[in-house]
Amino acid sequence: MTLLAENPYAIFIGGLILVAAFTAYWLFSGERWGLYATLAAVSLTVILLVIESLIVTDFESVEHTLQQIIVDVDSRDTQRILRHAHSTADDIRDDVRSAMDRYNIDGITLWKRSLKVEVDRQQRPARAVARFNVSILGQQGEMKGRVPVSCVVQFWSEDGDWKVYHYDYHVGIGGRKW
Repeated sequence: MTLLAENPYAIFIGGLILVAAFTAYWLFSGERWGLYATLAAVSLTVILLVIESLIVTDFESVEHTLQQIIVDVDSRDTQRILRHAHSTADDIRDDVRSAMDRYNIDGITLWKRSLKVEVDRQQRPARAVARFNVSILGQQGEMKGRVPVSCVVQFWSEDGDWKVYHYDYHVGIGGRKW
């Protein structure tokens, strides 16, 4: 079920195959039920696509939070960035303030294919771990350019949102910290 809730392409392709099969049957046989089956397949596909768009999975919620963090970092608005930190993660708040002074970030690109999310709703608060790669265009002192970064971010649920509790990152090849 998660595949269908996170991937509208599976629904679309499956619906397209059904519509094509029923349409071919209807056109070649001339039987009226082929037309009805085609219309039912189109209707079912549309309904499933609407339902899929209304369901927000934990993966999609974590991905949305990461995208919002990227937008907030790009805007260089420290207060907006700090809203994503868990209330007990004071070290994250200190890191953000320090990083905003040290780095001049011109853009961040999340490599969506690299994003892996594991959610544990059994713990209290619920927790998620996101592993992903980003590409950061920026400058630190004299060092300027695009840098690939591997990230692991631990989220804890707070007030219905995923908040950053802890993170780690490795820059480029060799795992150096920037």
